[in-house]
Amino acid sequence: MDEEWDADTFEPQEIKTALSVGANKWEGEDEDEDVKDNWEDEEEEEKKDVEKQETAKLVQARKTKKSLAEKIEEKEQRLREEAEMKAKDRERQELTAEEILAEKLQQQKLQEESDLRVAMETFGVAETSTAVGIDVINPNSSEELDELQTAISKKIQLYNKSPHFPAFAEDLIRNICVNCKYSNTEII
Repeated sequence: MDEEWDADTFEPQEIKTALSVGANKWEGEDEDEDVKDNWEDEEEEEKKDVEKQETAKLVQARKTKKSLAEKIEEKEQRLREEAEMKAKDRERQELTAEEILAEKLQQQKLQEESDLRVAMETFGVAETSTAVGIDVINPNSSEELDELQTAISKKIQLYNKSPHFPAFAEDLIRNICVNCKYSNTEII
């Protein structure tokens, strides 16, 4: 009996009994299916499902188009930024050591000014007027006008070596004198 299972004609006992009894081929026929009362209802539901799918496809296609345009724009922006970075790197390579140092000092100065402004705002300190010289003078008397005249003269004399200075001085004097009314004085 041990070698019986190896034989070509061997069939297990369970299979033989199932075949001999025979399977009920009508089993499950009595069960009710979900049948609609109206056949047209099913068609309407299918139409609604198709419409929903079509609108979903359209929305998805629009999103795809927008996202595609956005992707293209982002890629172009990235390329522009990379080109700008490469150009800046080339410029930095071409700068001399003095120019690089000057640029670093300028950036440091700007950073310090920014930090100072933030600190002043944080502590509620109002900015004080840093104007000096001509901007501060507000003449009300003859002596104060003389002081203003001296300050303006000193400021203008700094530029007298410029080739454009004579035309500047002439235009300045003309503009100052245009609307002046003189009493008991002669204009030279």
